[in-house]
Amino acid sequence: MPTVMLCQGCQTLSQVVRVWKVKFLDDNFPVLAEDVTKATKVGPILSKVHQFVLNGWPGNSDEIPEVFKPFYHRRDELRIMGC
Repeated sequence: MPTVMLCQGCQTLSQVVRVWKVKFLDDNFPVLAEDVTKATKVGPILSKVHQFVLNGWPGNSDEIPEVFKPFYHRRDELRIMGC
């Protein structure tokens, strides 16, 4: 079973994606849905996005920290499947 690690120091979505790509494309390709599920639960950014998708987003983007704004702007496209 592959070890799932997210970037603890990542401050932006692009940093998270870059670390994700490097970790999994180099070591554990292909990425399985269960790997994404586990990483989402433990990662500080994706776990909060998961909460927003389940419980609703704040009504105003000014209430959202900068790191979550890329997700906020695509909030209508985000879905939770099989988690």
